[in-house]
Parts: sequence; C-alpha cells; structure tokens
Amino acid sequence: MDAVGGLMSWPFVEEFLLTIAEFVCIAFRLADAPVKICPQVVPQYGNALFPVISRYLATRDRVCNEWMGWCTAPVYEQIDLNNLVNEMMKSKPLNTRDDNYVNSLYEQIAADPNQRETYLAVHISDPHLDFEYKEGTLANCNSYLCCREDVGYPTKAGDIPAGKWGGYMCDTPRITLQSMLDYVKTEIKPDMFIWTGDNSAHNVWSNTNEEVTAYTVAITNEIKAYFADTDITVMPVPGNHDTWPVDIQSFAAPGINWPINHFKDTWADWLGPEGVEQFGKYGYYSMPLTLRNGKKMPRGSRLIAYNSQICDSLNWWLLGQRTDPGHQFAWLTNELEAVEAEGGVAILIAHIDPNDCQH
Repeated sequence: MDAVGGLMSWPFVEEFLLTIAEFVCIAFRLADAPVKICPQVVPQYGNALFPVISRYLATRDRVCNEWMGWCTAPVYEQIDLNNLVNEMMKSKPLNTRDDNYVNSLYEQIAADPNQRETYLAVHISDPHLDFEYKEGTLANCNSYLCCREDVGYPTKAGDIPAGKWGGYMCDTPRITLQSMLDYVKTEIKPDMFIWTGDNSAHNVWSNTNEEVTAYTVAITNEIKAYFADTDITVMPVPGNHDTWPVDIQSFAAPGINWPINHFKDTWADWLGPEGVEQFGKYGYYSMPLTLRNGKKMPRGSRLIAYNSQICDSLNWWLLGQRTDPGHQFAWLTNELEAVEAEGGVAILIAHIDPNDCQH
C-alpha cells in the first residue's frame, strides 16, 4: 500500500486523475454551471486531497492495521466520547455533572433579589461580503451566486433585479454591512461585539488566498472605522470561508496558513501582540477578558477563540492529522483549567458548532 501512496504522489498520475475528476464533474453536472466551475474547483480541492491520500490513506498502516485489521501492530481503539467526558468530570463539583447545570444557574439567578452586573453582546457571523455585488443584476439566477454582473440582468417575466440591500440568492453588498455596523454603534451600543467569520463571497471555485484575505481585511477596516470612537470590545475568530480553499486548513506545522498570516496583524488592536503571535500559529488564541468600557469581569476570566477548522468534516487534512490537530485540545484544556482555578469566566467563540468536533 505504501507503493500505491508513492504512485499517487507522482505529478503525472495526479494530473491524469484530476482530468478524469474534471470530466466527471462536468458530465454529471456536479456543480451549477459545471463548464465554468468544474475546471477551477477540481484542481483546488485535488491539490489538497492527493497529498492526504498519498501521505495518510494509501499506507500499510492505515489499510492493513486500521481498516482491515489484518496486521497486529499498532492496535487502534476508538475513544468513547461519553466515557472520556465522564472521566474528565470526576474532578468537577457534583452540581456540574449533569445536564441540568445551566438550568440550575438560571434558577439561582431568578431567585436572587440582589442587583447584578449584566453585559450586552452582539454576535455576527457569515457576513459573506461581495465586492462584485451589483444592484439591478439578476437576483434569481440559475448559478451558485447571483447579483453579479456576470449572471446578467432581468430579461423576462419572473426575473428579479438585485436590490440596494441584497438578495436571497446573493452575498452581502458593502452598504448593508455598513448599515448594520452603524446600527450596532448608534442603537445597540453593546459591551462586546463577537465576530465569528465566514467573510468572503461564495465564488469558491475562482477565489484565491489573496481574495479571501482581502475580504477579512475589508470587514476589519469597516469595523474599526465604525467603532473608532466607541468603547466596544471586538472579539474576532475566522470561519471555514476565511482560509483557502474553503474548508481546507493543514495543521502540520505552525504558521503555514497563508490567509491567517496575512490578516493577523490587522487584528493587533484587538488581540494584542501575544494574541497575534499565538493566532498566527494555528488560528486560535486566548486573552484576558478585559472590556474597553471598564465593566469588570471576574478575576481570571478569559476570551478563548478556538479554530473550528478542526471540526470541519470537509477539511480533508484531518483524515491524516487526527492526533489533536494544532495541539488545540491540549491548549484548550489548559486554558479552561486555568480559568477554573482562578474562579473566572470563559467566553468561548468559534465558527462551526462544537458538536461537529466530535467526529
């Protein structure tokens, strides 16, 4: 099997298989506008998939030992998540060990007659800004992404023109993002603004490292401009559309992700030097939970922003990088234990919901 993996790594074999994949994609219409999209998207994902196959999947260890069970060593055992959690909870207070813990907290709060500090947060996700959004173009097109000049304009009954503020089959025009930020600033006036990524437009077949980075930088600059004279604390973390190709991120070594390391410095005002340095390694960070408006949080409280690309089932690098990608779970355990030891509060933010981290 190692010979098969070696064969898969030969450039002419990869090129041949990509050609077949492109033909299948077009012939079976596996994408909207397949003639346009397939030739661009197949190489994007193929360039990530073939190294995964050759390095991790087509190997004696993976096939003989793990899948077939023919070889005697090493022995693989799937961890039971419930047993793992129960073992971790043995050291925790008794009142935290069942699923009623959060409900009990709310009951305690409701029964307490004393005034308590409250915090107002705004959470946005998936802005999917589109630099090419154009008012008046076709909003109900037959393509993957509408409201762009390349899909044309309404020509017949039933065609819908793209409006000033957006359309259902379209990504977000800049003016809508700006209006939202202005409303948050002038009307809501939150203590904290949590931004959990997915910033680029959905033209995933044609975008690039540079393009997806430009979207994150553009939204960063808009937030800075609108919140410049406020005391709103901004808490950002990227999503699966903020690395390239979409969903794909390798955790083989620190500091190798191009978009993250080309927009991280634009977040320096929010993360600080240590946060930026840590974020640049694998796309996660933590920092003391200090609000700019002076509202106090319990001592030892931290903002913990973890990278949910380790939870993305479409991130093919995870087929091989399965032992705590980016050392993130070990880091998260240490962070939470430190907060617990000091009696603080942890706010965890990410893009993909944590249930998907269990696969």
